[in-house]
Amino acid sequence: RLNGYKDAVSNRKLKVDMQLVEATDFSKESTIAALKKLLALKNKPEVIISFNDYVHMDAVQFAKLMKIKVNKQIIFASYANLPITSYTIYPPVISIEQYPYRQGEKAMEMMMKVLQQKSLGNSSNDSFYTEEIAPVLVVH
Repeated sequence: RLNGYKDAVSNRKLKVDMQLVEATDFSKESTIAALKKLLALKNKPEVIISFNDYVHMDAVQFAKLMKIKVNKQIIFASYANLPITSYTIYPPVISIEQYPYRQGEKAMEMMMKVLQQKSLGNSSNDSFYTEEIAPVLVVH
């Protein structure tokens, strides 16, 4: 995701500003610490993209405590598009649907192929597969 961000910024002939990138360990405390750093910047971000919807919900909750007008002063976006976000007051404005069910199906299909090949006595080292499930940008 970070490389995708860097590529998208660079492709638009813009400079990647790593001050706008914060890491989190997915805990609420880590998310709040990351958000505090972003909000302390002289030029505050206009958009915050969270790694997933759970991080998004923690970030929005903290932003509200800081009296930030969510999705007006700062737009929040995230990855996952979990159904639970439709029950929140401030769902992400933009979310990336990653289709975890399809990912699980494909992973199981690949694993079954490997096991079937081994049971047939094929000892091929070709146990690495690449399968792309195209994500979808969802605008709420």
